[in-house]
Amino acid sequence: MKKRKEKRQSTQQIESDRLELRQRLEQELSQVVLATEGESDLIARLEDGMQGVSLDAYLPALLELYPILSPEIQNQLDTHVPPWLYERNESRLLAKLMRNRDLSAVVRERARLWMQAAWSPTAPVEAAGDISFYQAYHYSDDSQGIIILLWFSDAQRRQAAGMSFLIDYNPPWEGAIKDIGDLPPCSFKQAVRRYVNPWMQRGLKLEKVGAAEAKRIIIQCLEVNRREKIR
Repeated sequence: MKKRKEKRQSTQQIESDRLELRQRLEQELSQVVLATEGESDLIARLEDGMQGVSLDAYLPALLELYPILSPEIQNQLDTHVPPWLYERNESRLLAKLMRNRDLSAVVRERARLWMQAAWSPTAPVEAAGDISFYQAYHYSDDSQGIIILLWFSDAQRRQAAGMSFLIDYNPPWEGAIKDIGDLPPCSFKQAVRRYVNPWMQRGLKLEKVGAAEAKRIIIQCLEVNRREKIR
Protein backbone atom coordinates (compact mmCIF):
# COMPACT_ATOMS: atom_id res chain seq x y z
CA MET A 1 0.00 0.00 0.00
CA LYS A 2 2.79 2.38 0.97
CA LYS A 3 4.73 1.62 -2.22
CA ARG A 4 1.61 2.24 -4.32
CA LYS A 5 1.09 5.58 -2.62
CA GLU A 6 4.74 6.58 -3.14
CA LYS A 7 4.54 5.58 -6.81
CA ARG A 8 1.34 7.62 -7.25
CA GLN A 9 2.94 10.64 -5.59
CA SER A 10 6.04 10.24 -7.79
CA THR A 11 3.88 10.11 -10.93
CA GLN A 12 1.97 13.18 -9.81
CA GLN A 13 5.23 15.04 -9.16
CA ILE A 14 6.57 14.14 -12.61
CA GLU A 15 3.34 15.37 -14.22
CA SER A 16 3.48 18.56 -12.16
CA ASP A 17 7.10 19.20 -13.18
CA ARG A 18 6.21 18.51 -16.80
CA LEU A 19 3.33 21.00 -16.71
CA GLU A 20 5.51 23.64 -15.04
CA LEU A 21 8.23 23.17 -17.67
CA ARG A 22 5.72 23.45 -20.49
CA GLN A 23 4.30 26.68 -19.03
CA ARG A 24 7.83 28.07 -18.72
CA LEU A 25 8.55 27.19 -22.33
CA GLU A 26 5.31 28.76 -23.54
CA GLN A 27 6.21 31.95 -21.71
CA GLU A 28 9.71 32.09 -23.20
CA LEU A 29 8.53 31.39 -26.74
CA SER A 30 5.62 33.83 -26.49
CA GLN A 31 8.19 36.62 -26.09
CA VAL A 32 9.97 35.82 -29.35
CA VAL A 33 10.03 38.91 -31.56
CA LEU A 34 9.72 37.33 -34.98
CA ALA A 35 10.81 40.31 -37.00
CA THR A 36 14.09 40.88 -35.17
CA GLU A 37 14.89 37.74 -33.21
CA GLY A 38 17.94 35.99 -34.59
CA GLU A 39 19.45 32.61 -33.82
CA SER A 40 21.42 33.79 -30.78
CA ASP A 41 18.34 35.48 -29.25
CA LEU A 42 16.12 32.45 -29.73
CA ILE A 43 18.73 30.04 -28.38
CA ALA A 44 19.28 32.35 -25.39
CA ARG A 45 15.57 32.16 -24.63
CA LEU A 46 15.58 28.38 -24.91
CA GLU A 47 18.58 28.12 -22.61
CA ASP A 48 16.91 30.45 -20.10
CA GLY A 49 13.96 28.07 -20.09
CA MET A 50 16.33 25.18 -19.38
CA GLN A 51 17.58 26.57 -16.07
CA GLY A 52 17.60 23.73 -13.55
CA VAL A 53 16.23 21.23 -16.08
CA SER A 54 18.07 18.47 -17.92
CA LEU A 55 17.93 18.40 -21.70
CA ASP A 56 16.41 14.90 -21.42
CA ALA A 57 13.33 16.48 -19.83
CA TYR A 58 13.43 19.77 -21.73
CA LEU A 59 13.56 18.46 -25.29
CA PRO A 60 10.40 16.28 -25.08
CA ALA A 61 8.53 19.24 -23.58
CA LEU A 62 9.66 21.47 -26.45
CA LEU A 63 8.61 18.88 -29.02
CA GLU A 64 5.21 18.38 -27.37
CA LEU A 65 4.64 22.14 -27.40
CA TYR A 66 5.68 22.47 -31.06
CA PRO A 67 2.33 21.54 -32.73
CA ILE A 68 0.40 24.36 -31.03
CA LEU A 69 2.95 27.09 -31.78
CA SER A 70 2.48 29.58 -34.59
CA PRO A 71 3.94 28.61 -38.00
CA GLU A 72 6.44 31.47 -37.67
CA ILE A 73 7.85 30.20 -34.38
CA GLN A 74 7.80 26.62 -35.68
CA ASN A 75 9.91 27.77 -38.61
CA GLN A 76 12.40 29.45 -36.28
CA LEU A 77 12.68 26.31 -34.17
CA ASP A 78 13.13 24.14 -37.29
CA THR A 79 15.91 26.45 -38.45
CA HIS A 80 17.83 26.96 -35.22
CA VAL A 81 17.24 24.02 -32.85
CA PRO A 82 18.86 21.21 -34.94
CA PRO A 83 22.23 23.00 -35.34
CA TRP A 84 22.08 24.06 -31.68
CA LEU A 85 21.71 20.43 -30.60
CA TYR A 86 24.41 19.38 -33.07
CA GLU A 87 26.89 21.90 -31.67
CA ARG A 88 26.15 20.71 -28.12
CA ASN A 89 26.73 17.13 -29.31
CA GLU A 90 23.21 16.32 -28.11
CA SER A 91 21.46 15.53 -31.40
CA ARG A 92 21.58 11.84 -30.46
CA LEU A 93 18.86 12.55 -27.87
CA LEU A 94 16.51 12.98 -30.82
CA ALA A 95 17.13 9.36 -31.77
CA LYS A 96 15.91 8.26 -28.33
CA LEU A 97 12.75 10.35 -28.70
CA MET A 98 12.10 8.89 -32.15
CA ARG A 99 11.43 5.50 -30.55
CA ASN A 100 9.74 6.70 -27.35
CA ARG A 101 6.24 5.23 -27.66
CA ASP A 102 5.03 7.38 -24.76
CA LEU A 103 5.21 10.33 -27.16
CA SER A 104 2.70 10.89 -29.94
CA ALA A 105 3.50 9.97 -33.54
CA VAL A 106 3.50 13.68 -34.41
CA VAL A 107 6.15 14.43 -31.77
CA ARG A 108 8.29 11.45 -32.83
CA GLU A 109 8.10 12.56 -36.45
CA ARG A 110 9.30 16.07 -35.51
CA ALA A 111 12.20 14.47 -33.59
CA ARG A 112 13.11 12.53 -36.73
CA LEU A 113 13.00 15.68 -38.89
CA TRP A 114 15.19 17.60 -36.43
CA MET A 115 17.65 14.72 -36.25
CA GLN A 116 17.81 14.58 -40.04
CA ALA A 117 18.41 18.34 -40.17
CA ALA A 118 21.05 18.18 -37.43
CA TRP A 119 22.94 15.41 -39.21
CA SER A 120 22.42 16.71 -42.73
CA PRO A 121 25.35 16.50 -45.17
CA THR A 122 25.49 20.31 -45.23
CA ALA A 123 26.59 20.38 -41.58
CA PRO A 124 30.38 20.85 -41.41
CA VAL A 125 32.11 17.59 -40.55
CA GLU A 126 34.54 19.36 -38.24
CA ALA A 127 31.82 21.17 -36.29
CA ALA A 128 31.78 20.81 -32.52
CA GLY A 129 29.34 17.91 -32.74
CA ASP A 130 31.93 15.85 -34.61
CA ILE A 131 34.96 16.67 -32.48
CA SER A 132 33.90 13.86 -30.13
CA PHE A 133 33.58 11.31 -32.96
CA TYR A 134 35.58 8.17 -32.21
CA GLN A 135 34.70 5.50 -34.76
CA ALA A 136 31.85 4.06 -36.79
CA TYR A 137 31.31 0.57 -38.15
CA HIS A 138 29.00 -0.42 -40.99
CA TYR A 139 27.71 -3.57 -42.64
CA SER A 140 24.93 -4.21 -45.14
CA ASP A 141 23.71 -6.92 -47.49
CA ASP A 142 20.53 -7.37 -49.53
CA SER A 143 18.48 -8.08 -46.43
CA GLN A 144 19.84 -6.11 -43.49
CA GLY A 145 22.36 -3.57 -42.33
CA ILE A 146 23.80 -2.08 -39.19
CA ILE A 147 25.77 1.03 -38.38
CA ILE A 148 27.45 1.47 -35.00
CA LEU A 149 28.38 5.03 -34.11
CA LEU A 150 30.83 5.61 -31.24
CA TRP A 151 31.99 8.88 -29.70
CA PHE A 152 34.22 9.95 -26.82
CA SER A 153 31.98 10.05 -23.76
CA ASP A 154 34.26 11.93 -21.35
CA ALA A 155 36.39 15.07 -21.54
CA GLN A 156 39.58 13.04 -21.05
CA ARG A 157 38.66 10.81 -24.02
CA ARG A 158 39.20 7.63 -22.09
CA GLN A 159 35.83 6.05 -22.85
CA ALA A 160 33.42 5.65 -25.73
CA ALA A 161 29.63 5.47 -25.88
CA GLY A 162 27.35 5.28 -28.86
CA MET A 163 24.28 4.14 -30.71
CA SER A 164 23.50 1.30 -33.06
CA PHE A 165 21.12 1.63 -36.00
CA LEU A 166 19.55 -1.53 -37.42
CA ILE A 167 18.51 -1.25 -41.07
CA ASP A 168 16.00 -3.54 -42.79
CA TYR A 169 15.96 -3.76 -46.59
CA ASN A 170 12.94 -6.07 -46.75
CA PRO A 171 9.38 -4.82 -47.34
CA PRO A 172 7.87 -2.74 -45.87
CA TRP A 173 11.09 -1.21 -44.49
CA GLU A 174 12.92 -0.81 -47.81
CA GLY A 175 16.12 0.41 -46.15
CA ALA A 176 14.59 2.30 -43.22
CA ILE A 177 15.95 2.27 -39.67
CA LYS A 178 14.13 -0.51 -37.82
CA ASP A 179 15.61 -0.11 -34.36
CA ILE A 180 18.02 2.13 -32.45
CA GLY A 181 20.07 0.93 -29.49
CA ASP A 182 21.93 2.80 -26.76
CA LEU A 183 25.55 1.75 -26.16
CA PRO A 184 26.63 2.74 -22.61
CA PRO A 185 30.11 4.20 -21.93
CA CYS A 186 33.06 1.86 -21.54
CA SER A 187 36.73 1.68 -22.52
CA PHE A 188 37.63 1.60 -26.21
CA LYS A 189 38.61 -2.08 -26.08
CA GLN A 190 35.42 -2.96 -24.25
CA ALA A 191 33.36 -0.99 -26.77
CA VAL A 192 34.72 -3.04 -29.65
CA ARG A 193 34.36 -6.27 -27.67
CA ARG A 194 30.79 -5.54 -26.53
CA TYR A 195 29.29 -3.67 -29.46
CA VAL A 196 31.19 -4.73 -32.59
CA ASN A 197 32.58 -8.22 -32.05
CA PRO A 198 29.19 -9.94 -31.42
CA TRP A 199 28.08 -8.92 -34.91
CA MET A 200 31.36 -10.07 -36.41
CA GLN A 201 30.94 -13.44 -34.69
CA ARG A 202 27.56 -13.78 -36.40
CA GLY A 203 29.27 -13.46 -39.77
CA LEU A 204 28.61 -9.76 -40.39
CA LYS A 205 31.88 -8.24 -41.54
CA LEU A 206 31.60 -4.69 -40.23
CA GLU A 207 33.93 -2.15 -41.81
CA LYS A 208 35.20 1.09 -40.31
CA VAL A 209 33.74 4.26 -41.84
CA GLY A 210 34.40 7.92 -41.14
CA ALA A 211 32.07 10.50 -39.60
CA ALA A 212 30.87 11.92 -42.93
CA GLU A 213 30.04 8.49 -44.36
CA ALA A 214 28.28 7.39 -41.17
CA LYS A 215 26.13 10.52 -41.23
CA ARG A 216 25.36 10.01 -44.93
CA ILE A 217 24.12 6.46 -44.33
CA ILE A 218 21.98 7.43 -41.34
CA ILE A 219 20.45 10.41 -43.16
CA GLN A 220 19.69 8.24 -46.18
CA CYS A 221 17.92 5.69 -43.97
CA LEU A 222 15.97 8.40 -42.12
CA GLU A 223 14.76 9.69 -45.47
CA VAL A 224 13.38 6.21 -46.20
CA ASN A 225 11.63 6.25 -42.79
CA ARG A 226 9.97 9.49 -43.86
CA ARG A 227 9.06 8.30 -47.36
CA GLU A 228 7.64 4.98 -46.15
CA LYS A 229 5.98 6.65 -43.11
CA ILE A 230 7.82 4.32 -40.73
CA ARG A 231 8.34 5.64 -37.19
